[in-house]
This record gives sequence, structure tokens and C-alpha cells, in this order.
Amino acid sequence: SDFSIQNKRGSVYEMLSGSASGLVYQDTQSGNVYFVANKNGNLSKPKVLFNMSAVSSLKLSQDGRYLAVSYYVVNAAAYKTSVRIFDMEKSSWIELGKNGYRDGSIVMNDGSYYLLAVRTQGQCSFLSSFRIGEKSVEFVRELSVPRGDMIMSAVDAGQGKIATIYKNGLTWSI
Repeated sequence: SDFSIQNKRGSVYEMLSGSASGLVYQDTQSGNVYFVANKNGNLSKPKVLFNMSAVSSLKLSQDGRYLAVSYYVVNAAAYKTSVRIFDMEKSSWIELGKNGYRDGSIVMNDGSYYLLAVRTQGQCSFLSSFRIGEKSVEFVRELSVPRGDMIMSAVDAGQGKIATIYKNGLTWSI
């Protein structure tokens, strides 16, 4: 399949994320976010899910039900970061309702979906978790890391576990 829908104009495609149900990516020129369904190993033609500028990351849940969309809020005097959740089944948004979060990802545990997002305050980083409901999210807990350390890019490692990139001084680890 040819995923370069507008290849003739030199479009740049970024932020590829995949799950068992398919792939998502963004055309950074137009702002369109596309979904390519995986049906028994056959990939469909790309379908536009939505249009959004200033997106910094896209991460599908492992089953493809939810898409975490991290983005910049550019209407402020200074850039702010935020995360939204796109419900792939209902084609609707679930809002976090707060700025200051980045690197959103979706994890599953005991039949529930959770949004994980990084919050940074000064030199401190926190990994926050929110239970995803039908139309809203509920704060669950927050994990702090030592001052100066950084946590980023959390992903669902299966069976209720997560993996992240962790920076301590000049040392990076997973």
C-alpha cells in the first residue's frame, strides 16, 4: 500500500504509532492524523481521523481503542503542553482538562484503561496516571522521581507493567 497520500507535494509523515488494530501517523504539513486499519494482515487505505496542529506525539493503546495525543498549546504567551485522548470507536475526544502534561500514553490494567502523562515542575518530573472513563478522566496517582532526574515516553509493557526512558545525570536507561 502507498501511505504517501500527498507525496507529490513532499509531505512529511511523523509520529507513527501502531497496535494490533492498525497504525496512526500525522502529515505535519496539513495537520491531518491518519489511521490505517489492519484486517487479518491486510492494511486499508489511510483514513483521516482529525486535523490538529502543534502535535508532539501520538500513541495508540495496545488494542487500538484509544489514542493519546500530546500537543502544544500555542495561544498562550509561552508554550504549554497538554494531552487529549481520542476514542477510536466513538470518534470523540476525552479531555484531560489541565495543561502542563506531556508524553501521553495509554496502558491497560485489569480491564481498565489509564492515561499516563509526564508533568514537569521546575527540576522535578512526575509520572501521573488517570483512569479513563466514558467522557472524562479521573486522577489516580502520581510518581515522583528525584530532583534533576527525568522520566519520559512511558509505554504499556503488558500485564499491568510500564516501561519508560529514565535519565539520571548523564545516564540514560529503560
